[in-house]
This record gives sequence, C-alpha cells and structure tokens, in this order.
Amino acid sequence: MASSASSKHTTEREGLLTNIALSAATGAINMFLTNPLDSLRIRWQCLTSNSGTLGTSKVLPCSVLAYTRDIRATDGIWRGLWLPGLAPNCLGCACSVGVRLGFYPTIRDALCPTGDNQTSAKRSGAMLASGLVAGAAGYTVAAPLFLVKTRLQSQGAQQCAELSKQAHARTEIARLWQQHGFVGLWRGAPILVFRGAVLSASQTAAYDTTKRVCKSNTILDDGPVLHAVASLAGAVSLTTAIIPIDVLLTRYQTASDAEVAQGPTKCVLDIFRREGPAGFTRGWLTLFVRMAPSSFFTFLIYEQLRRLAGYKYLD
Repeated sequence: MASSASSKHTTEREGLLTNIALSAATGAINMFLTNPLDSLRIRWQCLTSNSGTLGTSKVLPCSVLAYTRDIRATDGIWRGLWLPGLAPNCLGCACSVGVRLGFYPTIRDALCPTGDNQTSAKRSGAMLASGLVAGAAGYTVAAPLFLVKTRLQSQGAQQCAELSKQAHARTEIARLWQQHGFVGLWRGAPILVFRGAVLSASQTAAYDTTKRVCKSNTILDDGPVLHAVASLAGAVSLTTAIIPIDVLLTRYQTASDAEVAQGPTKCVLDIFRREGPAGFTRGWLTLFVRMAPSSFFTFLIYEQLRRLAGYKYLD
C-alpha cells in the first residue's frame, strides 16, 4: 500500500514537472511568433503621453493601421516591431506561462477534485481561483523581464532621451539596477501581477468552460478545432477584463522617474483627466489583435505538446 502511494505521488510530481516544462516551451514559442503585435500594442498605447511617455504634442496617426504603415516605412517590421524586447519577452513568457499553465490543472483539481459531487458554480469557481493564483505567481516571477521588454518596446513611440539611446535588454537591466537598485526591477510589479492574475483567470476559465460546454453538449470533439474556438473565447474574455489595467501598466512602466514617484494613482487620474473613461479602453482592438493569436497559439501548441509527450488533452 505504501509503495503504491509513493509511486502515485512520484507519477503526479513527474506529471506536474512535465506540464510546467511544456507550458514554458509554449510561452517562449508563442511570444517569438507574436512579439510584433505586442510591440505595436505598447507603442500605440504610449502615443498619448504628455511628458516622458505620458504624451507628446505631435499629431497622432488616425488609426492603428496607419501607425503600422508608418513604423514599417521608417523602421521596418523586424527592427521596428519584431526585435524590440524579443529576448526578455520570450524569457518572461516562458516563466509566466510555465507557472500559470503548468500549475493550473493541479490547483484546479485540488480545489474541485474530479470525483467530487461537482456543480457548475463550484467548477467555475475552481477555474477562476486557480487561474488567479497561478497567474499571480507566474507574473511575480517574470515581472522584471516584462518591465524591461515594455521599456524597450516603447522607445519607438517616445522622445525621452533617457530611454532612446540604448536598446538592449542587458543595458536596460543594468541601468535600472544602477539607478533604482533591486526594487527598480519590480517597477509596476503590483499592477503587472494583478493584471496577470486577472488575465490568467479570465482566459483559462473561458477556455476551460468553452471546452467543457462544447464536449458535454456534443457540439465539438476534443481536438484542434475545439481548441481554436475555446482559445478565441479566452481571448475575448481576457481582453475585456484587462484592458483598463493594461493601459495603466503601460503608461506607468514607461513614465519618467518624476511621474513614477507620484504613484499609480496619479497616473490613473492623469489618464482620466486627459482622455476620460475612454482612455482606459484605448487599444482594446490592438490588445485583442495581440491576444487572439497569442491565445490561439498558446493553447494549440500546449495541447499538442501534451499529446506528443504522451498526456491527454487538458480536461
């Protein structure tokens, strides 16, 4: 009996470690493919700044498409959108996705075991709670990497000389460390972690729920088509949930030191005063365009890697 319990524990631990590794690989591959969309989102959100990165007085492009054309004409797609922040973004996503997707099934099933008398509300609550916990943990670990990638990506959208002279992750990390110490690497981390927790909870819960509804009602079988449909549902859910936090995080992380010293509350008030409530939804479409392919690739790659590793699809 003891041997059987020990063997089961070892199998569960190996399964967890394998799931974390597969999730980390998923995050890195996905971000390599979608970094141009992330760069475009950051640069577009930074266009409304007034000092440093909170604004400029120049005429803004009339649309995201026009702005994309401007970037392609001046910098090219590779230098202007794909390369900026690529390395820290890939590494950051490997860490965050590795933790949030790697631990998600384990936490969910611990909160609501499969053999339990499950109700829809209880299962949904377990999905949201596990997404929140795993997402917060993942983004806490990756916070310095996401800070660096955001500052590097924003350079094309601002006139701040402090940030425009260098464009390498190691240089930016060294600058932050020299100017602000260890704490400086976690600038905006509370906002990022909150955003990550909301993102993870809204995305994984919508994905998981869509899969379960489609399977239980025999609408679609578990496979790539269902994964694509569920991933788009996750993208809509997470985009709507995080857009206000996303705008605040982008402005705060790319702000000048003087603006940061006044805290995120001042940043919120500045956005509201200059742009009104609509300012907190700025970039919804660019965020969705960024998150839809990301969500699609994340779950498609993740589910197929699980199958290749000999595991069943996420259930």
